[in-house]
Formats: sequence, structure tokens, C-alpha cells
Amino acid sequence: MEDPSQGEQELMDLLSAGWDGHLDEASRKKLEQLLSQSDFAGVPLLLEFSRMHVDLEWIVSSGSAQRKGVAAVARAKMESGRSPAKRLLSNPAFRVAAAVLLIALTGWGLKSLTVAFRGASTQEDLAGTPMVRPAIPVGRVAFGEGVQWGAGHDLRDGQRLLEGQVVDLVEGAVRVSMEIGAEIAIDAPCRMTLIGSDLVKLESGTIGVRAAEWVEEFNVRTNDLMVTDIGTRFMVDADAQFGSAVHVIEGLVIATALKQPTENRRVGARAAVRVTAEGLLESVAFRREPLVDRLDSFRPLRSIAVPPTGLGLQVGGEDPKWRITAGDDDFGPYPQQATVSAASARHGLNELARSQWVSVPDGMTRGAPVRTKYTYATTFDLTGFDPRSVRLTGLILADNGVEEIRLNGQLLPVAPWLDWFADVTFFKFHSIEIESGFVPGKNTLSIVVINETDLSSVDMNVELPDAPNPMGLRVEWRASGRPL
Repeated sequence: MEDPSQGEQELMDLLSAGWDGHLDEASRKKLEQLLSQSDFAGVPLLLEFSRMHVDLEWIVSSGSAQRKGVAAVARAKMESGRSPAKRLLSNPAFRVAAAVLLIALTGWGLKSLTVAFRGASTQEDLAGTPMVRPAIPVGRVAFGEGVQWGAGHDLRDGQRLLEGQVVDLVEGAVRVSMEIGAEIAIDAPCRMTLIGSDLVKLESGTIGVRAAEWVEEFNVRTNDLMVTDIGTRFMVDADAQFGSAVHVIEGLVIATALKQPTENRRVGARAAVRVTAEGLLESVAFRREPLVDRLDSFRPLRSIAVPPTGLGLQVGGEDPKWRITAGDDDFGPYPQQATVSAASARHGLNELARSQWVSVPDGMTRGAPVRTKYTYATTFDLTGFDPRSVRLTGLILADNGVEEIRLNGQLLPVAPWLDWFADVTFFKFHSIEIESGFVPGKNTLSIVVINETDLSSVDMNVELPDAPNPMGLRVEWRASGRPL
């Protein structure tokens, strides 16, 4: 029989090669052979390294091999009276599952396993994974007349427009209301891209722009010109042949030639500049197209403050904007303020200036009982807004999922969801849209969060212990409406 000490050293050499990305096919087969030997003491050694990262079962990719490997670890944890190493060494199922898990992970590139086994910095490394946010609304279509859109760009009146969306108008006239408080009049033919709530790129055609007094800055960019609006009304031409131009109807803009960034001018009312072939700005005759007159009728949108979770708060602090109104008795009484929680590796990075996870005290660390529900609630004020014009987009993460969402006590048509280990998506926000049910003044939103077992016994083909596990909620909002 092979000397156990030599076998352990060989195992470590193989693991090191895998961590460094140098595990060839022959070495992979040797690793499988070592782990499958019933009398090999390297299995406990593997376990000890695995235990250096308590979230190993949260990192590995989905798939039956990985799930079976983790299930073996879970079953071993359930046993009592013997050390973890001896329990696993005496468990033939684990010896096979460990081999399957390691080989599956090897095929996966060992990237996450490398992070896990290197220990102390694991949480920071994984929690630094960027959060994935769906595109958010930046405007709406309004007041279309005789409209024909370009292929694949059909839009309807009132439709919300997302960041990055293209507006390609072939015939007719339309208006786009930006959620920041600017309105854009468009005549065909015209093509532009909504880069963000305060920036559009005009690729071809002419647009008129008017911004409300509360808009600090709105920008229109062409291929060679940037126009920064400072509370005014103006018109922009994107002309590939003669150079882009801006004509200011009222107020003031800053025009910057993109080929010569130091070439910029302040342009006042009834004045105009264009970009020359050399990338310089020159004055041209002012003109006023009829499309800007359509902006005389001006009902701009305005952003509405709806509180995200944990904004600007330290971990452990109470969120004054979010309450937990119902939940498991272990964490009562209710209502109580939600507590900002530290994010584990699988929950991503808390972002102080955007949103953070909130829960009951220690709900993300000590965990909450399985098969329990918690109702989170917040309020926002629509005083001064037309409730019929309000639209609300929510970006939501919940561990393990959301059962229902209510607005002012009314159930919203939002499909419930659960995020399980095998397909965990705690880095990727769910997006919801709310278009009705708003009332003047105070409005209340409530979200019912479900906490389930950490792993699905149906998927795992094993019965797992009903141990407490993380429960929490993380929400961001984008809302706008028309002032009365």
C-alpha cells in the first residue's frame, strides 16, 4: 500500500496544480484515484481545506455532481459523536461524492475553488463581485402623431424607455419625456439612443429639448458635439455632412466640440454654433424649427423619492425607512425597524450609496428558521403629483424569495419567485414594474420575503437539516410622475 504521508503530499501537489490552473488530464485522473481509495487518509485533509471557507457550498456552480458532493458534506454534519474527519472518512458515499465534487470543480476551472481554499480573503473577494442590475427606465413615449418606427423599434404611447434603448422614428412626430424632467420633441427621420436619464445621443436628424427648472443638467451628444443644457430650450441637428449644430431658443447652453475638448462656448438665446470639419466651433445663423413650438405645452416628469434599503447606514444600524411588520416569533415583537446586515459571499457587495441588505437582527448571520415569512414595509409621499402619472420600477433581491408585493394593501400582479442554491442569483436583481394603485399623499409598499431551506431536498435527493439560514431583503427604486 502506498505510504499515506506520500499520498497526502501527492494530493496537495495535485491540488496546488489545480489552484494554479496547471492540472492536466493525467493529473486529474490521479486526483480522482486518490480520493476514491477507501483507506486513503487524504479525504480528511481535503475536508480540512474545504472547511477553511464556510461558504464553499454557496460558491460551486450548479449541477448534479456539485450538489451531490455538498449533500455528502451536509449529511456528515448531521452525524454526532465523531470528529468531522472520521465521520467523513467512514462514509463511503462521501469518498465518492468528494471525488465527483473535485473532478466537477476541476472541469469548471477550479477558479472558485482557488478562491475558497486560499482562505482569509475569500469573503472579500467574492463579495466584491459586481451586482447585476437590469436596465432601468429613463423616459417615456408620449404624444405620437402619424408614427412609424424603424424595424424592431415599435413603441407605444406611454411606454417606458430603458437606458440604452434606441428611438428610431421613420415617419411622424413624437415626444419623449425623460424622467429627470426634460422633454424631447422629435420629427422623422430621426434616430437617437437614450444613454441615461440625463444624456441622449442623437445619431441623425433634429430634436428640440426643453428642461424644467429643477433639472440641474441635461446633455445631448452627437458624433462631434456635446450640448449641456442649463435650464433652457434648444434644438440640435446631427448632420454628418455639414457638422452638428445647436440653436438656442431661450436660456443658455454650453457647446463643446468633441474632437477639440478645449473648444467650448456658452451659447445664449437666439444664437447658434456648429462644428466645422476641423473640429472647431463657429457661429451660424440662428433658426427655429416648428418642432420646438410643440414644447410650449410642457408637462415634464419629475423623480420621486422612494427609499432603498440601508441607504447610507452602517451595518448593525436600524433603517428608519423600512419596518418589518410580521415574521417569526423568535425575532418579535413586531413591528420593528429593519436592521442593516453584513453581506455574505453569496449576497454580493453592500453599496452604502445605493442599497444594502436588511433583515431582523442577525438574520443574515445567525440565520432565520426555515419555512418562515417576513413582511417588509416602507412608505413614500406623492403629495403634489398626479397619482395616475406615477410609474415605479423596483430592483429586488430576497433570500430566499418573494411571495407577494402589495401597494396600499392591494396585491400587485407580480409573479412570486424563489432563489435556490443551485441557481442562486443573489448578485442579480429582479425587476418589477408598478403602473397603478397609487393614491395622493402617503403610499405604503410591503414585500413578503420567504425563508426556506438552504438547499432543495428535491434537487439534492437527500433530506437536509432544517437549520436556520440567511434571510434578508435588498431593494432599489426608480420612480417618476407629473407634478399637478
